[in-house]
Amino acid sequence: MTIRSLLLCSRPPWPALGGDRLRTAQISEVLAGLGPVDLVTVGASAGPPPPHFARTRIVPSSRRGTALALGRGLLAGDSLQEALYATDAVRDAVREAAQHVDVVVAHLLRTVPWLPAASPPVIVCLQDAIASAAREAHAAPGRIGGWRRAGLEVDAARLAEAEERALSRADGVTFITARDRDLVLRGRDVPSAVVPAGVTRIADAPNTPEPDTILFAGNLRTASNQDMAVHLARVILPLVRSARPDARLDIAGIEAPSSVTALGALPGVRVVGPVDDMHATVARAWVSACPLRFGSGVQNKVLESMAAGTPVVGSARVAESLGPGSGLVTGSDERQQANALIEVLSDRARRDALGAQGIAFVRAHHAFPAALAPLPRLIEQVLRAR
Repeated sequence: MTIRSLLLCSRPPWPALGGDRLRTAQISEVLAGLGPVDLVTVGASAGPPPPHFARTRIVPSSRRGTALALGRGLLAGDSLQEALYATDAVRDAVREAAQHVDVVVAHLLRTVPWLPAASPPVIVCLQDAIASAAREAHAAPGRIGGWRRAGLEVDAARLAEAEERALSRADGVTFITARDRDLVLRGRDVPSAVVPAGVTRIADAPNTPEPDTILFAGNLRTASNQDMAVHLARVILPLVRSARPDARLDIAGIEAPSSVTALGALPGVRVVGPVDDMHATVARAWVSACPLRFGSGVQNKVLESMAAGTPVVGSARVAESLGPGSGLVTGSDERQQANALIEVLSDRARRDALGAQGIAFVRAHHAFPAALAPLPRLIEQVLRAR
C-alpha cells in the first residue's frame, strides 16, 4: 500500500544539523519508504530540498506575522511553543496541503495548531515530555535567567494544557523514550509508539584519543546545554584538574551565547564553537561529559559520542533515558562525576572497553533507519483503524 504523507515541522529539515532538523530529516526518509512525502515548514531554506520530497512549501516568517501570532496565541491561553509559529499563512498552507495526503505527521507541539478542523489522520511526534521538563527547569533557580526565565514563567503551566490538546487532536502519538511516553500519557489508552533517536554513522572500534581531553558538544542555543557547559567549566573541571592538571575541556557547538564563550578564559577550557565533522571531533576526545541537570529525552550528543567509540560520563538522568547496557558512567553529583572522569582519563584500557560497549549499544538500539521503524508501523495501524 502506498501512503502519501504530509510532514509539518518548524524548520526545513535540511541541512540535517541540530536535534530537531536531524530528527525531521530522518522522519522524512522513513516516510518516503511508504510513498510520496509533502512538506510544510516555516523560515528559510538553505538550498534545494532532498529528492525524496514530492512537494514542499516553505512559508516565509516575518517579525510582524510572528508578533501577531504570538499576541493572539498568548491571549487565547496558548503556550509559547504554539503561539510563536501559528501564523495565518502557515495555517492556510497546511489546509491546502492536507487535502492531498493520506496522513499528516506533525513534529512537536508547535505544529499542532496548524492543523485544520478536518484533516486526514494525524500522528503527533511529541518526542519529549516537554511540560514535565519545563516544570523542572522552572523549579531550578539560578540555572536559567533572562528572557528564557521569563518564557518559562509563561509556559510552565500552559505546556501541560498544550500536551492535552495535542493528544485530543492526534490519532497516534510518538515519543523518543518510554519515560517520556509514561510522563505524558499517564496510563491512558492512546495509540502510541516509542521511536528512538537514530544514528547514521557508527564506528567499528574506538579511535586513538587525545590524552586528557574532555568534550562537551551540543546545540549551545538551548538552556539545558548552556547549563551543562557552564557547570562543567566552572564546577566539575576544577575538581578534575586537582588530580589531573593537564585535563582540558573542549566545548563544541553552534550558537554559543556570551555566557558560554566567556568560559574560554578559564584555565583548561577551550570554546571550539561549530565544527565541520562532529563525529571526528568526538572520536578524538578521550571522554565526553553530559552532566544533564534538567530536561528530558535522549541526548543526541550522548549517542553520537557512543557511536564514535568515545565513552560518556553523565548524570543519572542521562542513564535513565538510555536504559541498561549503554556503558555510560554515571555520577549523582559534581564530585562523583569528576571522580568518574578522572578514572576514565587515567585508564586507557577501561576507556576503550567502555567505548566498544557504547558502539555495540548504539548499533543494537539506535542505528538508523531501523530505530525509526515503529513510526511507519503506527501509521499503518492508525490508517487501518480509520
